[in-house]
Amino acid sequence: MPAVPSSGCLDRFGETEPGFSPNVLPAGAEVPRAEDDPAIRQRILDNGHTTDSTIRLTRGFVDGEEIAFWNFGPAPTFVTPVWLFFRCDDEGMPLPGEEGMAGHPGIVDSLPGDSTYTPWWSVEMICVTDTWNGEQITSAAAIRDAVELGLILEPRPIKMYANCPVVFSDVVREVGNGEPPASPNAGFANGLAVYYHLPGGEARGVLPFESPRLPIANVYLVRRERTNQVVDTIFERRRRDGDETADGYTPVVRQVNVFVSSEYTQGDARSEANLFIRNGDNLVPLLAAITRFEVTETILNYDMQFAPGVP
Repeated sequence: MPAVPSSGCLDRFGETEPGFSPNVLPAGAEVPRAEDDPAIRQRILDNGHTTDSTIRLTRGFVDGEEIAFWNFGPAPTFVTPVWLFFRCDDEGMPLPGEEGMAGHPGIVDSLPGDSTYTPWWSVEMICVTDTWNGEQITSAAAIRDAVELGLILEPRPIKMYANCPVVFSDVVREVGNGEPPASPNAGFANGLAVYYHLPGGEARGVLPFESPRLPIANVYLVRRERTNQVVDTIFERRRRDGDETADGYTPVVRQVNVFVSSEYTQGDARSEANLFIRNGDNLVPLLAAITRFEVTETILNYDMQFAPGVP
């Protein structure tokens, strides 16, 4: 976790009796919302990339099949910690099912506009102790104090990450199939309440990773040569429910612009193999309608939906 100065002996309201930290709030205390601060709200508007009131599903293809995905905009490739709270057994492992959920929102340490902000959150697990009684821990400094107060154990990183773009509290996500849109989750950042979307939810939306930087796949934006209009969006790698690693699935994608002539009809290409032959790391055009292509440096956050109606 980020380096946070130790509070030493934590006093209660300035007394010598240990047991108080101004960073750790009582259960039920009101936490100010980041979006209510005009300066932070503007930063989210300028850097969050998801400021529409509804994040729409977009049609695309992978391996010949039609899929839907959410476009969360440009993104970096590094991760930042998210601290999640659990009730654990004597060996420090979360209890199974709902019993293991502490009911405390997760914490991150940056917001859109910060140089360290990223939607990719690497999971660090925190076990609450029997001393914890719903106190609200809302920042990295509060985590350090809560450890010293005996409310929680030291965070432990696990090799998992989640896609959690920060949004305003009223920004919903379309899920289709006649289902109501998904509302954002609530969390904390730097002592403020924040909101974010987690495609797939906690059960499906957490993916494994081994490196500090995430794997990157290509996404092919098939464009009309004359108008630059995107006709089709084709993913290199697919998502398999519960087995994403089998195909190396990643929502972190590099934009590849593929320009086509007027002969191309929407849906003519539905997989990378329809567009190119791979020669090592090089792409050799296969489709006759391709006039040119460019591999860009732009990294996008395009996350596939598991199935229609699934948030």
